Amino acid sequence: MNTKQSTISVLMLPWLAHGHISPFLELAKKLSHRNFHIYLCSTPINLKSIKNRITERYSHSIELVEIHLPSLPELPPHYHTTNGLPTHLNSALHTAFEMASPSFFTILDTLTPDLVIHDFTPSWPPTIASSFNIPAVQLMTSSPRFHETRFHHTIENATKKSKDKQAAPVNDQLFFSFKISMPMHLDQPLNARLVEEVGVAMEVIRDENGRRNREAIAQVIRKIVVEKSGEDKRIKARELSEKIRMKGEEEIDEVIKELFQLCKDR
Repeated sequence: MNTKQSTISVLMLPWLAHGHISPFLELAKKLSHRNFHIYLCSTPINLKSIKNRITERYSHSIELVEIHLPSLPELPPHYHTTNGLPTHLNSALHTAFEMASPSFFTILDTLTPDLVIHDFTPSWPPTIASSFNIPAVQLMTSSPRFHETRFHHTIENATKKSKDKQAAPVNDQLFFSFKISMPMHLDQPLNARLVEEVGVAMEVIRDENGRRNREAIAQVIRKIVVEKSGEDKRIKARELSEKIRMKGEEEIDEVIKELFQLCKDR
């Protein structure tokens, strides 16, 4: 497979929460710049809420695909998302998603993607993808340190298994997880690094009641963002931001190499 000429189609299935859908969508946008065609799959209520984020720039490379959950009396369609879901219905949503495998099977049968990228739940994407001889990859969206360890360990194992003729077939489930840094989703370690290296932390004096004064806050912001005295800090912030962006692009490129290889070995 020529990575410069061939288009790979990818079906993405995140968990039904915006905190999971958003990283999947950001990944979809990055992949679309690298000759991937993305089918982003979720419930109608979730897709409706992100439709306006698929701008004209991505309208030809990212398609929204509806997956329909079974109808449960306590879980009408507007509750097929964690957004606004009453706490006592969380388990019902998980159950309904687990019951949606027939819908997913039909989607794969219709779209026949080259690759499936799925979340930690439901449990069936690797098995159903395997029945179509489609590789399945799990995207983890939790702790960044866990991501990094998991990424190197599981890809190394996947490579060893693909070279070992006696190893279990890929279709038995050889998914792997990977880490991706998203500039729009900076985590606390990166924020801490930004504060440490750029030095933008400035104390805002509290009043006699222990509250921070709005004018004092505005003054600090002006010093950092607008005034000439904050120019050196703004330069450092831009430089670090560019380093983080470049690091993210390098990680994406490494992931894409693995994805192309996985599809090539089908």
